[in-house]
Amino acid sequence: MWDDYWQHDTQYKDFSNVMCGACDKLPNLKALFIGDGDAQEANYMKSRLLLGDSTPILKAYPNLEVLQFRGGWGLKFDKVRHENLKTLMIQTGYTLVQAQTLKDITNLDLPALEYLEIWLAESFHHGQDISTEQLAPILSGKLFPNLKYLGLKSSDYTDNIAFLIVNSPLLEHLAVLDLSQGTLTDIGAETLLKCPTINQLHTLNISKNKLSGRQIQKLSQLNCRVIAQPQDNGQRQQALN
Repeated sequence: MWDDYWQHDTQYKDFSNVMCGACDKLPNLKALFIGDGDAQEANYMKSRLLLGDSTPILKAYPNLEVLQFRGGWGLKFDKVRHENLKTLMIQTGYTLVQAQTLKDITNLDLPALEYLEIWLAESFHHGQDISTEQLAPILSGKLFPNLKYLGLKSSDYTDNIAFLIVNSPLLEHLAVLDLSQGTLTDIGAETLLKCPTINQLHTLNISKNKLSGRQIQKLSQLNCRVIAQPQDNGQRQQALN
């Protein structure tokens, strides 16, 4: 766990060098959590933790199975194959994941990946957005053939993600689709309802979005487990104002 190194990319590089230098002492390291902010800091400060190139860490720890980042800003990867990584998580607050970071993720060769969670964050704080085009390679189902959990959370364009994912071969083998903490409306939810493959999921998480009670009732009729409560309309509207 690396704490409070968020102000300069050189500090992240120093941390990376230390971790890579210790790989002989930690040959069986299975899980690594990078970027945990001070618990006393506001959430937006945690999300601003400045990361950097994490390719050397993947190369230094071939037995790593879980890699979790909190921050996302500046996170980079080169093209690399990692045989054993099963979980990749990128959690942000008010700082959205950069488009280049998404592109770097799609360039990773992770044949064992089962769990991918990306917090896309709320673009109204920055006046910019990440196009669903940059998520298309992930949703194609070709990149990560063993993926069972996909979390595309905290997005300002969840409806667009829903429109794209209902046509994705990825649904054929997903167990959990997590679109929580986003902006899914009744329009996007209707798209999910009309997709028969959604019923093959074990769990659909659409909590903390912008759904009406009537639409939640309709979603509860799906054959998969649906997590729809609570919704977050009031809090998100207050933040927009």
